[in-house]
Amino acid sequence: MRVWLVCAGEMLPVDKGNQRSMRAGMLAKALRTRDHEVTWWTSAFDHSSKRLRCDRSSTMPLPDGTRLKLLQGRPYERNVCLARLINHCQLGREFKRESEREEPPELIFCCWPTIELGFACVQYGKRHNIPVVLDVRDLWPDIFVDVIPSSIRGLARALGLPYFQMTRRAFGRCAAVVGISEGYLSWGLEYAGRCRNQFDGVFPLGYAEPVFSKASVDSERQALQALGVDESRTVCWFLGAFARTYDLEPVIHAARQLQRAGTSQFQFVLSGDGEKRQAWQNLARGLNNVVFTGWLDGIRIAAMMQLSRVGVAAYRKGAPQGMPNKIFEYLAAGLPILSCLGGECEEFLKSEDCGTQYLAGDSQSFLAGLLNLTSSESRRAQVAANCVQVFRSRYSATKVYPALASHLERLVTAQAFS
Repeated sequence: MRVWLVCAGEMLPVDKGNQRSMRAGMLAKALRTRDHEVTWWTSAFDHSSKRLRCDRSSTMPLPDGTRLKLLQGRPYERNVCLARLINHCQLGREFKRESEREEPPELIFCCWPTIELGFACVQYGKRHNIPVVLDVRDLWPDIFVDVIPSSIRGLARALGLPYFQMTRRAFGRCAAVVGISEGYLSWGLEYAGRCRNQFDGVFPLGYAEPVFSKASVDSERQALQALGVDESRTVCWFLGAFARTYDLEPVIHAARQLQRAGTSQFQFVLSGDGEKRQAWQNLARGLNNVVFTGWLDGIRIAAMMQLSRVGVAAYRKGAPQGMPNKIFEYLAAGLPILSCLGGECEEFLKSEDCGTQYLAGDSQSFLAGLLNLTSSESRRAQVAANCVQVFRSRYSATKVYPALASHLERLVTAQAFS
């Protein structure tokens, strides 16, 4: 079958470095393995590096036979800014224009957000009688309102009315809703205004275990050690964007308390980049137990997985994430997880004994959680073993994405005979 994958925010195989595949990339691989024809619609602007891949809408073949359709949109420098909203509007318009030049697919699978692309996909699907599956990965536009003080949320919701209207229309008219968790699926169905049907489902953010030669990983281990990563200590690793929904201040404050107490057991390695990088580096000035590695590519992530002992999921209070990518990365690495996310993530860590919880924004609570996880090596090792077992049985990309591909095949077959 001919499938269009529409996802604007992921790193691509054509980007520089050893880029790791994420959701759309792993689904594309699963579909191509089954000999389906795949066109991946994405942005010509790289959200992670804030760089243009090309300056106009373009088509690019990948070695596995997937076609990339890069949609033109203006650059932006910050994750939260007017220029980003303009970029998303442009992507929606470019998709409308470019899609009419293509042979129609038999299915469109669109990651949500962005709102404009999701809405444009459903409009296209209705015009051409093609089923559209919306894949809920982030709760837009609700998160726009959630971060605003409660006293002006009514005004914010009124100003954002067009986004809420597009969201209701998109989910109300799509053929199926899938989500990365039960909560995310329920959110999409609420906007759709209907109950769950046989073609709705939950497919988590499966993770592909890194596959690199031992020599190349060893080389990257040495490079990380040159940056200051010390595997003789208990390395507590954060991997993610240095953006507004994250909060590394409690981690850095905890590191300072440990240094003042003369405790050298722990080291905190913070990997990523973003608008809060400078502020957090300033806060960590003078600490010998905090290392900033910068952004890591796939092979260096594989090396850090080997060097680390605890995975840190550090978010601000009220962060909208449910079960984000980093949870599955830490599981794959066998890293006990120290998290401040509530809801589904907290319930998961408790039920599977894969980590422990701390209070968002509270360095004392962070320290208590860390000591709870590492009070004995036998305890840490047991939690690590739980992580590996749960990951391999339920969250490996080799299980998630073939199952999702089969689900999409059944939907297309049912549509053909309806």
